[in-house]
Amino acid sequence: MARLARVLDDRDVVELLHSSVKKAGGQVAFAHETGVERSHLNMVLNGKRLPSWSIVDALNLHIVYVRKLPDGKHSSLGKLMRRTARPARGNRSAE
Repeated sequence: MARLARVLDDRDVVELLHSSVKKAGGQVAFAHETGVERSHLNMVLNGKRLPSWSIVDALNLHIVYVRKLPDGKHSSLGKLMRRTARPARGNRSAE
């Protein structure tokens, strides 16, 4: 049976991160539980860095890609993805 998935942009991921950090008891506790570096976590929470692969993984999320429509136009999801586009995996700065 198919399940519908909720699409999150970077802002949604940071909101989810904020609530997960609060639930864990703070940044140090979240970092300890997940293995994410606390300094990196702090930069993401303060909007200085985008959510990294390690944070996405710690939140039990998956990254997906959306194909353009055949006529070359973007679906509303494609428009959202272009607005929140991030560098390719190999181009991301170290965590």
